[in-house]
Amino acid sequence: MLRGMAAVDYWADDVAEAGRRLLEMGAAPYQGITSHGEAGFVTASVLDPLSATSWA
Repeated sequence: MLRGMAAVDYWADDVAEAGRRLLEMGAAPYQGITSHGEAGFVTASVLDPLSATSWA
């Protein structure tokens, strides 16, 4: 997590689509889609326009 920022969890069935929507709403890319094992669990993160961290 970035120093001095808050993290928000956001669960989505389609991480790529959720990330695309967040970017369209003004978020900035931070960490691309990352796979966590064979079970299909993935994460990604973006920075919102107010510099808080949002997770997709």
